[in-house]
Amino acid sequence: MAGIMPCPAIQNRWTITIHFSQWTFHWTDYQPGQYTFRVRATDLAGNVGEPSPPTRVTVNLSAPEVATVSIVPKPAKAGEVVLTVTFKTNLSGLDTSKPPEVLFVTSDGKSFPFRQTTYQNLTWTGVATITDVMANGEATIQISKATDKDGNPMAPNLNVSSFVIDTQAPTITNVTISYATD
Repeated sequence: MAGIMPCPAIQNRWTITIHFSQWTFHWTDYQPGQYTFRVRATDLAGNVGEPSPPTRVTVNLSAPEVATVSIVPKPAKAGEVVLTVTFKTNLSGLDTSKPPEVLFVTSDGKSFPFRQTTYQNLTWTGVATITDVMANGEATIQISKATDKDGNPMAPNLNVSSFVIDTQAPTITNVTISYATD
């Protein structure tokens, strides 16, 4: 018996493979998109069977990306800050069992992680603690390792957003009193 399978890159053409029981098709050079596979058999006498029902396959090579980022409070003073990240992804959705790595880098180059509090659907939320010994100024948010359900990891985004750390109270340097005389 000869097994015959269509080549997905060239629609309506059959690729011939000769086997007398089970066989495997190794597909290479595929591109993103939707494909339909059908199989039919030909016996040694040349009788061709009806094609199988179509089996549809979607090839997904696109990784998740950051859609939006919000942080509260902004500017951040000493205490807890809450970061919410919304991802955009393909139809497969995010693999929430593999959380992204999310951190912020202060103006003096030190990195601090956000701790995940929730990760559902396309939204990740985490918290970080700002201390009064951290460098004041702009802090950059970095996100990496978000993965979709097809196993596509996002490219590291080392400057997805930023926020200002301000833990210093204002100081009074001069007081001037003026008064009017009659």
